[in-house]
Amino acid sequence: MRTQLWLLYEKQFDVGLSPIPWSMARHCGPYGVSFDILFIEYFSIIEDELYYKGVASPTPPFNVFFRGYDLQLSRWFEKRGIRVINSSNAMASCKDKWATYKLVLETNIPQPLTIVSKPTHSFSQVSSIVGSPFIAKDRYGMKGQGVYLIDSETMFDSLQPITGDFSNYLFQEYVSSSHGKDCRVYIAGDTIIGAILRNNQNDFRANISQGGTFSDYPISAALREASLEISRVLGAEVVAIDFLFGENGFVFCEANTNAGFHSFNKLGYQTTSVIMDYICNKVVLV
Repeated sequence: MRTQLWLLYEKQFDVGLSPIPWSMARHCGPYGVSFDILFIEYFSIIEDELYYKGVASPTPPFNVFFRGYDLQLSRWFEKRGIRVINSSNAMASCKDKWATYKLVLETNIPQPLTIVSKPTHSFSQVSSIVGSPFIAKDRYGMKGQGVYLIDSETMFDSLQPITGDFSNYLFQEYVSSSHGKDCRVYIAGDTIIGAILRNNQNDFRANISQGGTFSDYPISAALREASLEISRVLGAEVVAIDFLFGENGFVFCEANTNAGFHSFNKLGYQTTSVIMDYICNKVVLV
């Protein structure tokens, strides 16, 4: 008999009854949804057959909820008609910040001017396009890692060995009015769960993982509309969307289909239950 839902987490959470995946899973009960918690890195695909910890995998369910990135695995499910949340296309569009940038260009939502790094780029060339100082950002990075504020040719040159000559990097206009702060909005389906202000007094990056703090942030109609429009253009169902504070309003920064939400829960948002209500009621039981 098929289970109705697999919750797929990264193996770092494979620690006994880890509270993070189990806090998601326990919300399945009231909906009569059965579940299994499995860990992404333990899967392998051999000759188009699925294995888990080296053993042929049981028959997958009709629905899979990813709390991590593995495009090969998600596409294996999708090829078999299995509903994947978020879809592989949505995951790819958010994981690759250049793909995100190009998709959001289809909207009228402001973004920092962004270009892809080339081996021939010099500090002066980049500055002439996006201004100075500017941001160098790992195209596939997370949690503020691989993000640098470059304000001189000396710094640009010194970072090249660290970044591998900025291979797989983006160069981006620096929004000085948002130094050390941004706004994160969390969405499940068409529901805005809430928004937080992230603030870092010691770094230009607002990320909590880089030492930033967080507080509640009121959601205006403009912020709500922009957030939902971005989630739609990215094809994302459960997603966090980050905005910078431009001089003339919100400026889209990036989106994350695997963002944590501990800070939202600590502020009293019912993030876990809203996400699982969407997963169980709007997806699994449709």
